[in-house]
Amino acid sequence: SPCPGSDAEHGYAERRRNLVGVFAIASFFYLWTGLSNGKNATEEATGYDYNQLATGFLHGHLYLPTQPPRGLIALSNPYNPVLNAPYQGLNGVHHDLSYYHGHFYLSWGPTPAVTLYAPWTLLHLPQLDAYLAVCLYGIIGLGFALALWSFLVTTYLGRTRLWRVTLGGIALALGSVVPFLLRRPDVYEVAVASGY
Repeated sequence: SPCPGSDAEHGYAERRRNLVGVFAIASFFYLWTGLSNGKNATEEATGYDYNQLATGFLHGHLYLPTQPPRGLIALSNPYNPVLNAPYQGLNGVHHDLSYYHGHFYLSWGPTPAVTLYAPWTLLHLPQLDAYLAVCLYGIIGLGFALALWSFLVTTYLGRTRLWRVTLGGIALALGSVVPFLLRRPDVYEVAVASGY
């Protein structure tokens, strides 16, 4: 951190103020982008999401509480694409789930269920919609990205002009994948946003 009362400290305070402004405006933009789509109807269509995986974790297992269709379980080889064709396809409720020993699993990683959905469930809040999860991950990720940007500029590029630092912050906010993910958030986008 620059010496108190120095020109460097004044520049640091201006950069920080501008980056906080970029963060506030970009956070509002992320929320508007996610909310302008209305409630996420795609999760209702697919029938699975990270809420279910969090419920499974909280009950001590890794699979979804959704029961596979009896017809799929009764197949002689449920992994044969010819036999399981009625349970596949883009219009199938179980599309993209992994089936193993009579249970369905999500294959996109547990991070959202562990870091956001399970704590949300433990607080007895209503189910978390994908658009809100992507917004939260995007806003938190942007905060860390801007903090890193501020640190790098202060440490290595202290003489960089204020407008360039601000423009770099705007590029971080709008140049990431988050605005794209918020246009149609679903279980896939939640997994990507949690990585961000």
